[in-house]
Amino acid sequence: MFEVRRLDRDSATQLAHWCGGILVEEIDAIDNNERSPGINVPCKNGVQRASLGDYIGRDDDGSFVILNPSEVGFKFSDK
Repeated sequence: MFEVRRLDRDSATQLAHWCGGILVEEIDAIDNNERSPGINVPCKNGVQRASLGDYIGRDDDGSFVILNPSEVGFKFSDK
């Protein structure tokens, strides 16, 4: 089974806890007043950043992967 959850403003804290990641604040490169949540996620090949709108997937073995919206071509449940 592969579980996928989407990073949005409302789920950021809970999602960081779920994946064992670290919640960070991302600052927009063009408008430094625009800020959004990001998560540094421990993955098999090192720590990777999930940004607002990305998906974090967990495989059967408990490892995590970051997917952007265009890579999610299957059904999932937001929890």
